[in-house]
Amino acid sequence: MSLKTAIGCRGVIIHEEKVLLTNDPTKKRGWVFPGGKMKDGELPEACVKREVKEETGIDVDIGEIFHTRLFDERNTPTYKADWFLMLYYMATPKSLELKPEEGEEAGWFTLEQVKQLKKTSIVLKTVLLKAGFWKEVQTTL
Repeated sequence: MSLKTAIGCRGVIIHEEKVLLTNDPTKKRGWVFPGGKMKDGELPEACVKREVKEETGIDVDIGEIFHTRLFDERNTPTYKADWFLMLYYMATPKSLELKPEEGEEAGWFTLEQVKQLKKTSIVLKTVLLKAGFWKEVQTTL
């Protein structure tokens, strides 16, 4: 039995204390970093640029891989693969005006606004913590 792996890329874009997130209401995934599945023969950096442009309307400069996450997709038909490897790249916006494609929502969010979003993922919080954007309040007894 052979297992199939798909690869996707997302852009982590933080500008002036705001993070860029997208939402496709038809996918029920909630607010995420812009990105998606790589096309056959596409390089990861090209995937990030293409997906960010499609989902937000902005062009970006791509930095280094910042985070990776392997998803077990064996019981979900989302990506038609057994495993899905997501690569998270830091990216810098070349412009700030958002023009998402039809059906997509996109926005710049402060930390407080991100915390108020009704549907996000643990991956979003993990990556924002790693980037120093999500700051937890720690108290001592």
